[in-house]
Amino acid sequence: MTRPLTHDRLSSPLRSLGSAVVALGCLLGVGVFLVPALGVAAAGPWLPPAVAVALLAAWCTVSSSAVVAAARGHGHDSHVDAAGTDSHAEAPKTDDRRAHRDGTHLDLREQLGVWPARLSGVAFLSGQLILAAGIAGVLADHLWSGRSWAGPLVIAVATTLLIARLPRPRGLGLLPIFVIGVLAIVVAAAVALEPAPSPAAPAPAVDISGVAEAAAMTFLAFCGFERFTTRGDRVGRAATAPMIVALFVSTGLVLVVAFAGWHQLGPHRFGLSPTPLLDLVVAADAAPLATLVGLAVLAALLPPVIAALSSARDAMRVAIAEGDVRWPSSPSRFGSAEPTWAVELVIGLAAGAVVLLFDPAAALALGCCLLLIHYAFLNAAARLVAGEQDLASARRGCTGMFASVILAMSLPVAALAGTAVILAAGGCALALSARRWR
Repeated sequence: MTRPLTHDRLSSPLRSLGSAVVALGCLLGVGVFLVPALGVAAAGPWLPPAVAVALLAAWCTVSSSAVVAAARGHGHDSHVDAAGTDSHAEAPKTDDRRAHRDGTHLDLREQLGVWPARLSGVAFLSGQLILAAGIAGVLADHLWSGRSWAGPLVIAVATTLLIARLPRPRGLGLLPIFVIGVLAIVVAAAVALEPAPSPAAPAPAVDISGVAEAAAMTFLAFCGFERFTTRGDRVGRAATAPMIVALFVSTGLVLVVAFAGWHQLGPHRFGLSPTPLLDLVVAADAAPLATLVGLAVLAALLPPVIAALSSARDAMRVAIAEGDVRWPSSPSRFGSAEPTWAVELVIGLAAGAVVLLFDPAAALALGCCLLLIHYAFLNAAARLVAGEQDLASARRGCTGMFASVILAMSLPVAALAGTAVILAAGGCALALSARRWR
């Protein structure tokens, strides 16, 4: 006798599919609109191996993020540093702990001690802030090319929406499906039409450093997973499985867009384009699709700008709650871990300044380098949390830590120098402003 299908059995696949779509929505952004061109410019035909390396690093880091997030909130009653001594004799107030439990920033002082956690926080906060500026610059290039006011306008809109705390619109989860549909149309148009004849250009010279740089830049396609693995009640496979599916889908999108761009534009023109998909539809004699691409760009890039600013806000909230940053309306004084609008305004102003000072590619490289430093600390913390009880997670933590460091070291010298300056300046600022716990 056939067993009747219950509601739970029917809803489980739909729930899994919905989780995967939500996870994919956390990743879509510059990963499909600019990263393929940056990867082709750096690695040329060796882009697939570079993408595979970035995927490995992202997979390990996603696992580590879920491991540390699952352990978050269990040990905030007493803070113990790496030496085994109390970092402050009095535990944070209950309201302060919300700064640790909520949000996308994972404070690592429970696992690594005070100063590694502070440097990790500086890297995460500044990386998310600069990443938001870079994404805003890419969005401005697609919608208002050549307008110097466009990038700050995007940041201003995103900051306003963040401060307003508007309810999540219904149907927002369908945006990834819309973006993928537009990409499918553009790729089909680009591949179906033979490219216009052009003088043969010599193949770009690519060495192993170019492949490593392409892998580091491709990691941008996977940034944003914290919004899925560190929030809500997801633990274990419920947090990692949908995100791993999203990682593979994002990988496929990067490779497909890169193939279409290489086919229609060639490696030189595609790799140097700040708006590769718009150039692709023009070259494929599909200019009417430009409006559709613009809508997809807006749908794919504005939410990550808001989310990156929100993540920077979360990191600032933890720093204020821990006393690392002195703030007039700190939660220790007012009994609330909720950030004030002034914190979000300061973050928005800083991101607006970055948009004016850096071009999008440079901002993305610097933001990626800072986040990779944070992820190296995060993977190390996951290795300590897993210990001998979960060898698989411990091994992924080790692999992710080494991969994050190698990818960060593979980025351009300017990004490395900027990262060193930001970490040094941030560390000195925290040393001067951090509140001593008595």
